[in-house]
Amino acid sequence: MFADLIDNAVRYGAPPRGGPSTISLRGAREDGVIVVAVADEGAGIHADDLPHVFDRFHRGRSQRTGDGGTGLGLSIARQIARTHGGDVRVANRPEGGCVVAVTLKAA
Repeated sequence: MFADLIDNAVRYGAPPRGGPSTISLRGAREDGVIVVAVADEGAGIHADDLPHVFDRFHRGRSQRTGDGGTGLGLSIARQIARTHGGDVRVANRPEGGCVVAVTLKAA
């Protein structure tokens, strides 16, 4: 699950103006929940695509460039998280890019 999220950040998280990309990982324990967030500096996810990012075979506007993706990665990541009592959220960052946050119950 985390490998897929990091791969997505590397693949789609390049800054719109080019140059080197920075991907950040953050982990925290919040109210009995472990949160691991993967953030990038890319263009973010188009507003029309946000409600569908977890739909199987949905490929967002930035993914329709023939990169070989199937549109399954985020739906699989969410299913893995839910199998373990957690979930996955995706949001655009105000400063650009997006953040994918996995929440799992702390032991």
